[in-house]
Amino acid sequence: MHSHLLYPALKTFQDTDDPNSIVLIMEVTDMEKFRSILNNPSLKVKKDKHTVLEPITVSMPVSF
Repeated sequence: MHSHLLYPALKTFQDTDDPNSIVLIMEVTDMEKFRSILNNPSLKVKKDKHTVLEPITVSMPVSF
């Protein structure tokens, strides 16, 4: 899989109060595929290794 096709824009932010807390903001072009990756049970070991906290919050932009 070519990750640059799934999320071509990626930004990483670090919590100013907790250096171990980060937020990833990415532009996802295929939400269904992205959700299947997030929910893939084979990634549990990697999530645990990197202390990924569940549930993962997925948000969408809002236009006013």
